[in-house]
Amino acid sequence: MKAIRFAFLILISVIMTNGLHSVTTVAAKANESGIKAGTTMQESVTAEGTIQKQGMTAYQYGTHVLKDSSKKTLYALTSKSLKLDSFVGKQVTVTGKLVDGYPVDGGPKFMEVTDVEEVK
Repeated sequence: MKAIRFAFLILISVIMTNGLHSVTTVAAKANESGIKAGTTMQESVTAEGTIQKQGMTAYQYGTHVLKDSSKKTLYALTSKSLKLDSFVGKQVTVTGKLVDGYPVDGGPKFMEVTDVEEVK
């Protein structure tokens, strides 16, 4: 009887571990863009500034930031459709949608960028 209980506990343990792995994998894929699964977007916004790589931050969302002329961070940025690296260090106008639920941890507003135009 002890052997059956032991085998049952092992089986439950394996099932629980595989289920947890699946949930973790789904959550990780949803978070690759930095946007939480099930998050809704707000109205379209446009802002001007310089795009920079995100780097280490306390708030840990977005891949890039938009800074104004005084180096203040205006928005944390991410984009599913554009390569923001192409605009690093350039003065740009970005258009996108603010992601609901942000800012967090003292960070800036979070924008899903849909368009970038270099300012001449």
